[in-house]
This record gives sequence, structure tokens and C-alpha cells, in this order.
Amino acid sequence: MDKRIEQIISLLQQGKLPPEEYHDLLFPIEHKEYELTYKGKTPKEQIIAIGEEPQSIPFQIEKTFGEKQKDNEWQNLLIFGDNFQVLKTLNENKDSLIVDKVKGKVKLIYIDPPFATADEFSNKLGAKAYSDKIKGAQFLEFLRQRLILAKELLAEDGSIFVHLDTKMSHYIKIIMDEVFGKNNFVNEIIWQYFMGGKGKKEFAKKHDTIFYYAKNKGEHVFNPLIVKRYYDFKPSLGDDSENAESGHDEFGYWGKVKCPDVWQIRGVFNMGKEYSSYPTQKPEALIERIIKATTQKGDLVMDFFAGSGTTLAVAEKLNRKWIGVDIGKLSIYTIQKRLITLPHTKPFALVNAGCYDLKKVFEMERQKYVDFVCELFHITKQTKKIRGITVDGKRLGDWVKIYEWQEFEKTHTAVDEAFIEELNRNIGEKVGEKFYIVAPEINVDIIGDYYRPSGSNTKYYLLKIPYQYIKDLHKIDFKKLNQPKNKLKINSIENSVGFYFNEIPDVKSRVEKEKEHITIFIDSCNSQFIQDEKDILAMVLIDTTDDKNFIMEKVYFADDIRNKDTSNFLITLSLKEIKSSKIKVVYVDIYGNEFVEVLEV
Repeated sequence: MDKRIEQIISLLQQGKLPPEEYHDLLFPIEHKEYELTYKGKTPKEQIIAIGEEPQSIPFQIEKTFGEKQKDNEWQNLLIFGDNFQVLKTLNENKDSLIVDKVKGKVKLIYIDPPFATADEFSNKLGAKAYSDKIKGAQFLEFLRQRLILAKELLAEDGSIFVHLDTKMSHYIKIIMDEVFGKNNFVNEIIWQYFMGGKGKKEFAKKHDTIFYYAKNKGEHVFNPLIVKRYYDFKPSLGDDSENAESGHDEFGYWGKVKCPDVWQIRGVFNMGKEYSSYPTQKPEALIERIIKATTQKGDLVMDFFAGSGTTLAVAEKLNRKWIGVDIGKLSIYTIQKRLITLPHTKPFALVNAGCYDLKKVFEMERQKYVDFVCELFHITKQTKKIRGITVDGKRLGDWVKIYEWQEFEKTHTAVDEAFIEELNRNIGEKVGEKFYIVAPEINVDIIGDYYRPSGSNTKYYLLKIPYQYIKDLHKIDFKKLNQPKNKLKINSIENSVGFYFNEIPDVKSRVEKEKEHITIFIDSCNSQFIQDEKDILAMVLIDTTDDKNFIMEKVYFADDIRNKDTSNFLITLSLKEIKSSKIKVVYVDIYGNEFVEVLEV
């Protein structure tokens, strides 16, 4: 018997888990004719398995834009969360939001993942450092795990396009051969964009590679396209038919040709109408070609590295259904703005996928629910009646009232301004400057994270609970998503494990107005619950419009607005730029927690 097998048996008998290097024996991989081998490669069965960590995550609707005509009507989804956990949820097909609507029904997946540029750094001798080699293997496995789950979601006649540059494309081609089968490879598409470097000691890099695979070659949908191509850079006019493209600049030969596998399409210029200022934004003409070639109207399109939202915006314009996923708050707000400013956008939901890594199982009955909430939000249980209102404990010295969803369901009420005004009339003078309300997010109808009734000294802070999460979901420590403090790190590779509830940061700000501009001073941004970082502000998002929705007009990264002379941050806005008497401001910390306030200007 193999000595390693004997050791595994001995460890299991002692109640211990075998080390990672023995996983090839516990989960043997059936090797194909050729494949990539690298440290940390996980068996496919382990990735797909229900209950295997990281586990799937329930979805909670944060906000709905537009109204569905029918209850069972499809609603497009913009999901904030780790895409691996989101893909597992979609694959398990249990969540009420997507059950039997997504798995096996996605006609097209397009992704533009991070290109793992950190893997290219070299030491002084020109060889990659050991840590960078591990980084490269981690990127391959990072993407491979997501591709395995993505294949499960594709319809039998569906297709996937993976957009890469020259750094990792050759490795990913082999990974895709493994996952989808080399016989299902359709095209290697070269996108020539004419932008980029000048190539001082090399040929100038002017293209990306897009790998096109079918789930089942021969059954996949393919609509031949006719494109117009010009040398003189004139825009093609297009028409309304599905095999024609809308107006955009092209380069190449005169006249009509069937679309080849080399695509000469301009990139996105910073003065163009498509430009969103989001790094790595791709042109709509590129995505339009892919969607028209592989789907019909009404088909479902998915992008789980949604970025600036080009895939979703084009799918919306072409009357396709869509799902977009991203871990970045900047991405989510960029996409939200892009979609709600389109004419005639169909209803879509902004969905959160994340909460704490739960340590215990709580039942939905009242006392267990209260215990659970108190543990999550660091509430010291202390039941007391204040003028007939029962409070449940204190959080950082301030009183807390915990509501469960059944209370609102019975009375058909919600936590809105009228609700808090009535509560304040009863207890406002007795609870101090802060009072916390814990309530299901679905029952909260207030913009911002606190509400202060007119003439009251008490701010009522809202701690929102997605109530259906009360079950033991994870057995490993969670890892939160990190939000970037500067633009260069927007596309950093991140993994999230488990669930957590948002902990609203404590932000102290003030506004100073001068003749031609105003300055927003952010004197502090702190959290009692983030112990590992002192400097927690990641970015500030600003909306100066009077739109009822938050329309992100400007984003300021913490590293760019830090006052070098003091420890605070400052933002200066020209009065000419401000379109309303109030400014909506979202402060985002390093874990994606938000503090929202409206400033009078």
C-alpha cells in the first residue's frame, strides 16, 4: 500500500484532515491527452459539489428599478458579490429569485477577466520571482473554477467568449480545451484596436484575443453577420436587421464582406459618448457583434466580470435578457448609471450577495432571531420598556430596537419616515442622540443610513437584515471583498468567502462654500468593527442631480483626495457643476460598506 494512503488512514482515524498535497489521492483527477498541471488545481467534482466550500450565497434584492408588468415576469439582475459564489448559487438553482430561470438557459456568456498583469513582474535577472509564479497558477485556477461553473449554466446551444491579452491567453486556451472540450473550440478572434503603446524594443501591441467556444459545437446558435469595412474611417450606417451592425467606425477593405475572425474596431475614446471613465471599458460595437452573432431577441446573456457594464448595456439595447456580476462598488454604480440613463430600460434589480460567515444555527422564532441579530451587530442584550416601546439591547452604548419580518407582514407597514416620526414622538426624548433600528431590508423604505425627524436631536440609524439568511451556511472563516483606494487597483483579483452584513462606517463631514466652489471636508471615516485597518476610506461617489435615484457623476479615490498637510480628505466642486441645491454623497470603505448622506449646498 502507498505510504501516503496509510498516512491518510491514520490521520482520519485520529480525526485529523490530510494535508493539501494528499488531495490528489482523495479526489483523483482523470487526466486527458494533455492539460496544464499546477499547484492548487481543484477537481471539477469538488468545485461543482453542493455544500463544498466556498458555498453558494442567497440573493437579496437591494433595489428595483422599474416595475414588472407581471409577478412571474423575468427581471434583469445586477449582482454585487463574489462571482464564484454567485455562480455556485445560480448552478445550485435553489434561490427563489432565479430558480429554473437561469441554469441551462444562458445563451451567451462574455467575460473580460483581469489579465493578471502582476504575474509579469520580473526580478533583476529577468526571471519571474517565485511568488509571481504562484500568482500565475492562482490566476489560472481562479478563472478555471469559474469557467467550470459557467459551462453548467449555458444552454445546450449556448456559447462563451473569453476576452484576454497576450500575457495569459495561451494558458487559458489550454484550460478552455479542458473545460469545454477542444472539439468545441469555434474561433480565436483577434480584436485590433489601433490604440496602445508604440513598441520601442518590440512590435507595438495593438490587439486582444477572444476565445469563442460552444457548449456543443454543431448545435450552437450562429448568425452570420455582414459588416461594412472602410479604409477612410467613415462610420458604417447599418440597418434594423439582426445580421447588420449599428453605426461605428471600422477599418479594412472596401465593401461588404462576411465577418472574418479579425475584427478592426476602434477602442473607447475619452471624449466619446460611450466613455464612462471606467478602466478597461470595451466598445459597444465589439459586444454588439458577439451578441448578434450568437443570440436572438429575448435570449439570456451573462457577464460575471461586468466592469463598466458594456455587455449589459448592449444586451438591453438589443432586447436581450441579462445578468451582470461584479465585486466592485465603482463598477456597480457605473453600471447602474449607465442603465437607468438609457431610454426605455426594462425593469432590473440590484442584488446583494453577501453577509457574515455564520457560526451557529438560529431558528426563525423570536428569541433565536434576537440572539442572532445581537451577535451580528455587537448588541448587548438588555430588554427594557421606554414609554411602552420594548427595546432589545444596546449597541456601543445606544439603545436598539429589533423588528422581525413577521411584525411588518402582519401590519403591512414599513420603516419609512412616518414610521420613525411616530416612534420619535414616543421615545425621542428618552433615547439620546442615537437609536438603532434593526429591520429586514425589504421593509425599509428610507434613502440613506439614518433619519433624523424635524426638530429632534435623535438620529435613527438603520441596520438592515435579509431575514432569509438565518441558517448555518458556512463552516470556514469568511473573507470580505476589498474595494480599491486608487484607480490602478480597480481590476485587482479578489476572492470572497462567506457572508457578512454591512457595517456602516462612521463618517464626519462638513461643507464650506465660497464664491465659485464648495469644498467637502471628510474629517474622519472610522468603524468600530474594522480592527485590522486604521485608514478605511476607499472612495467617495457624488451625485449633484435631483434625480430620485443615485446617478454617480464623480468618483474620488481616497489616495487622490487625501490632504497631505492633515489626516483628513477634501473634495472641491465648482458651483457651475452642481445641478441641485442638495448633493447626494456615498462614502465607501475598504470592504464595500457605505455611508450615505445628503448635503445642503
